[in-house]
Amino acid sequence: MGQTLAEKILSHKVGRPVRAGELVVVEVDQVMVVDSIAGSFFKRLEYLEATPRYPERVSIVIDHVAPAANLEVAKAQKEIREWGKRHGIRVFDVGRGVCHQVLIEEGLAQPGWVVVGSDSHSTTYGAVGAFGTGMGATDIGLAAASGRTWLRVPARGASAGPSPTSPWRRGPRRGSWCPRGRSWRCTGCPTGSIPTPMPATPRRWR
Repeated sequence: MGQTLAEKILSHKVGRPVRAGELVVVEVDQVMVVDSIAGSFFKRLEYLEATPRYPERVSIVIDHVAPAANLEVAKAQKEIREWGKRHGIRVFDVGRGVCHQVLIEEGLAQPGWVVVGSDSHSTTYGAVGAFGTGMGATDIGLAAASGRTWLRVPARGASAGPSPTSPWRRGPRRGSWCPRGRSWRCTGCPTGSIPTPMPATPRRWR
């Protein structure tokens, strides 16, 4: 059986073929820190008496609490800006966008890269052919300080869910727009449709 994308990327980083379950130490191409974790990230680096080994490989994005909800958050965001300037770290400020999209748009997540972020949705970088994973403040701090991190090569995943027509399908995927009836047809509803105003552009959810 061939390698998964994760196995291919990590094999390239390590310099030999790797398989699911192996523990490997790899160079990190980008470390992404979100504003809500930044304070803990700074404390970890302070505890280690370290600074980012490769400042150009670290990005902080202020997007989780933006704009600041109160004075305490505003002060924390001010600290992020000052820390970034002091250490030569790029900071994407309030209004720039959602962290993962920002990194992709800025070319900070690219095919074959290893990108770690202090957010559970950091697997988003797989969309551009990168290996992305979320980590806590301690691991993120160590990755920034050393330029490396350890990983367990992920196992292959299998997805088996309800069919598109299953009455148990939940959320927005349950419905589809019916142009003829000018309503949302609900696959899990006995009545078959829910009258609603027709959207400007009819959409069909899969």
